Amino acid sequence: MEEISTIRFNPSFISSRLNVLSLRCTKMRKEALLILLDGLRHLQVLNISHCLVIEISPPSYYDEILDKLDPVILNMSARLQRFTTCMQLDHCIMCQRIRVDLLGIIKWYKYEEGLWKQDENPPTFAFMASTFCYSLSLPPIPNPRSLNKVQLLPTNLHTPNPFSRPISTIRSPLIRASNSSSSTSVQDKARKPSEEAMSIDNLRRFVKLNVGNWQGSFFQFDTVGNLLHKVNTKLAASSYGEGELISLIQTLYIMQAPSSTSFSELDDEVEWAEYKIKETNMFTVDKYQQIGFFPDEKAFSLRYQTAGMLETVLRQGVLGDDDTGEESPKNLKLPSRRPAIVCESCLHSLDKDMRIRAFHIMDPKGIIEMIVIFLEERGDGAVLPPALDNNVENTDRIVPFLGTWKGHSVTKRSGVYGSTTAEADTVATLEMDDKGQVIQGITSTSAAGDVTTNVPWTGIKLDNLITFNGGYQMTLLPGGMYMGCPCDVGNNVAESLSFHLEFCWLEGPAKRQRLVRTYDVEGQAVSTTYFYETRM
Repeated sequence: MEEISTIRFNPSFISSRLNVLSLRCTKMRKEALLILLDGLRHLQVLNISHCLVIEISPPSYYDEILDKLDPVILNMSARLQRFTTCMQLDHCIMCQRIRVDLLGIIKWYKYEEGLWKQDENPPTFAFMASTFCYSLSLPPIPNPRSLNKVQLLPTNLHTPNPFSRPISTIRSPLIRASNSSSSTSVQDKARKPSEEAMSIDNLRRFVKLNVGNWQGSFFQFDTVGNLLHKVNTKLAASSYGEGELISLIQTLYIMQAPSSTSFSELDDEVEWAEYKIKETNMFTVDKYQQIGFFPDEKAFSLRYQTAGMLETVLRQGVLGDDDTGEESPKNLKLPSRRPAIVCESCLHSLDKDMRIRAFHIMDPKGIIEMIVIFLEERGDGAVLPPALDNNVENTDRIVPFLGTWKGHSVTKRSGVYGSTTAEADTVATLEMDDKGQVIQGITSTSAAGDVTTNVPWTGIKLDNLITFNGGYQMTLLPGGMYMGCPCDVGNNVAESLSFHLEFCWLEGPAKRQRLVRTYDVEGQAVSTTYFYETRM
């Protein structure tokens, strides 16, 4: 066995030549742990102290491990326990890398000391090398052939259910991204495995797509498409780090509403409130935001864990200094503190450096609560979106969508659902009679061209809301947009049916883009589908 000496952490080295031949050696586990702890000490020097804030009672095996470690490590035990169980690490990707490696060593200790359950597979282990923090090189540890690969799906998905099927099996009045389950063999030929859920290159492209100064406006609509509030906003986005450590930093500036008690001329000066959006990095894109990204199309969907950012915009932009902190201010609709889903869908203009970010906000019961739109243009000039401010007649909002639309769809399934990509050709028709009955047909042809399916839907239009048979609704918005969602997500969950949210932007009279985000009953993203269609 090769003798290994402890290598002290040095922030300037690129790669320690430590070669851990086998983590089954207690001595080597200790040596590797020492290096990681040195990295932890360095993070403290960098004042990244937020990682050591929350203490959670660790599992009992932590104490068993620490009792057997060398005395030099024991004085770090409390810090190690806090670090490996901290729930606020998503702000710092370096800390995430160290924590993953610490837990990997602990898992191997459990396994070798007989603390691993007999029905569990031996832990696989591969350090997430960081050229900034530390670097450990590990050869692959072969697993017995009799052991099964660890499943990443939730444990309650071990029985057949609708969410393990392709997106085509989800009944929808608005989309049909691929074909029915009977065409699985054909689809498999067209479906190609993608790289990891978010590769380093895609993360870099995602950051580049968002970096810049964005000038625009925030629009709040009710569930039937009535404009409630408009707030001017600015978004400053920048990046730091390189490679797998690259991160996106965003700060939203909200024009504060003037105070009703203003008396002096100085009070007329515009003030901007600041809101820092949670950092985006290699760790957060999959674990928290579950980003579905289309680099070439400049489109993406992601989730928010809370609606705090949207609430801040409304409080600062509508109430300003008059905000008394009430949970339900008068004449102001705020999102729920614990929404079931907050989904952002972003589409970029095909002609200029402008984008629309649309938000579905579902209340705790799974019913659409409000719709939010950010209309933004990159640069320092002012953006005046009159189309969203005009009082358009209700009947006019559906007119741009009527007719036949031909296009192409790309579906990307999330990592836990296979990380695959499927393409299809689509034809969509939308008609309405003089009684307000809406008929929609969706035809989808597999990329192989062998199977075609046609799904008709009927619904009723009332003002700006179309309700389809089957419990799906479409809210028509000004500016050539609509938002689609289930009437009640709770019904889908009760019937173990996956569901989807849709955002459509018709930028011109003959071309439109759509994003569809599909979820399982646990609210996890199954897939994201991008459509580009032209009027026939």
